[in-house]
Amino acid sequence: MKILITENKDFSKEALKILESIEDVEIISKNLNKEELKKYVKDVDVIWIRLKNYIDKEILENTKIKYIVTATTGLNCIDLQYTKKKRIKVLSLKGEEKFLQNVRATPEFTITCILALLRNIKNASNAVDDYNWNRDYFKGNEIYGKTIGIIGYGRVGRIVARYLKCFGANILVCEKKEKRMPKYIKKVTLDEIFKKSDIVTLHVNYEEENINMINQKLFDLIDKPIYFINTARGELVNEQDLIQAIKENKVIKAAVDVLNHEARNKIKNNKLLKFAIDSNRVLITPHLGGCTKESMEKTEVFMANKLKKELVKG
Repeated sequence: MKILITENKDFSKEALKILESIEDVEIISKNLNKEELKKYVKDVDVIWIRLKNYIDKEILENTKIKYIVTATTGLNCIDLQYTKKKRIKVLSLKGEEKFLQNVRATPEFTITCILALLRNIKNASNAVDDYNWNRDYFKGNEIYGKTIGIIGYGRVGRIVARYLKCFGANILVCEKKEKRMPKYIKKVTLDEIFKKSDIVTLHVNYEEENINMINQKLFDLIDKPIYFINTARGELVNEQDLIQAIKENKVIKAAVDVLNHEARNKIKNNKLLKFAIDSNRVLITPHLGGCTKESMEKTEVFMANKLKKELVKG
């Protein structure tokens, strides 16, 4: 049994020990780009991935891979139709709700994004780099008293709501499933989120039906300009429509931690990224949401144990 770790930088030592404890296993630990990955996968049974490479037919076609392991909930970095066709089992954090309650990196980062936009952190820091020390240019706003619309009330949405309550925000939630919510939350429709919120933050799973769910139709409902945050998945937002909403001052500023097709190494042609480079109204970060030492350690250990159980069972 050969296991290929495809991105090994700071890989959990504890997770590695768990993998090495599997009987008759050989661990190959590398940091591979797509071309290198295609060479190494030919003779392995399991690949462990992060988010660097899009795992598709080009990589999987002539292999004997039985499992793909990823310590993530989103699976848009994998061609799931092809893995199904090849009968490759994908092991991930999707659906591991109990375990994920103590993984707080993305909810914390969402609050970071909201504060960064409201307090003009990026522009103020850039100004100081040019020796400009004048706070009056960067007078910001507070979370306290703002109406914040949360789209999606899964694990991340629930935790974000609890954090925002501590800030004194008024919280609206759009959730299509029937879920019990505390009294401080008002459940509304998606249209109402855009009509009534000062800040909108997106926390919906990547599913085919959700692609481009945030689009011009919703932005056109905005009466008072909003701040917009996306720490979920890039494909959920029509990026051209977001650009237009910013140009039309329907969106004051946006913080985006995810881009459309980022896993397919296409960001150089991404229009939102190009727009952000020339604009002071978009904050883009390279999918930092779950990227903390604590979060990655916990999730890699969990997935190592999950893989071990699967191999013993299988």
